[in-house]
Amino acid sequence: MTTTPSFAFFFSMGTGEELKCVKGVERFTIPTEKSDSTTVCYAALIQTDNFIVPYKISVDSYVLAELNANTDEAGDIYYELDSEQIQLLQQEQKLPNPTPTHEIGMDTYLPAIGLIALVVAWLVWQIKAAKTAVQNSQPPSQTTTNSDDMAELERLNLETDQSLSNAQSENDNTHNDSPRCDSADSEHSSNSSSDDSCSND
Repeated sequence: MTTTPSFAFFFSMGTGEELKCVKGVERFTIPTEKSDSTTVCYAALIQTDNFIVPYKISVDSYVLAELNANTDEAGDIYYELDSEQIQLLQQEQKLPNPTPTHEIGMDTYLPAIGLIALVVAWLVWQIKAAKTAVQNSQPPSQTTTNSDDMAELERLNLETDQSLSNAQSENDNTHNDSPRCDSADSEHSSNSSSDDSCSND
């Protein structure tokens, strides 16, 4: 049975598949519908579940994958295997017994890690852009307005202080100009003069 997996799954939603030839197993040929001798490798069908970024990577099954002529690695077409076919290939010494397994390494996660890094960088850029927009939305004359308000307040304070100083000066002058009635002065003055000056007070 021949099927074609869906690639480019690191940037999609849903489930994707990828073929990886298992290390340590030699390539061999099998007869197929299109050719009597097609070179294949014993490959792991890796299944990836995606939601914006990959969140689960696992080996779904082991298959025979046709080789890409340019890279000598698994191509897009593969053939499913059952237990009887695996035993037959082992008897023909095309597959080792027991069959090896594929270990998922960091190279499988690198595209996901790169995509996550891009998403994080995009979020940081958006946050910085939002902060810049908020700062730019403030009125440019805000600093000037505050300075004008402070100058006006200082001017009012000076006028108030000046008014209080003038009022104090006028009060002092009024007290200095008014006559004073002392007991010693009243004894040496005439009675009439003393009465007149004290009555003025």
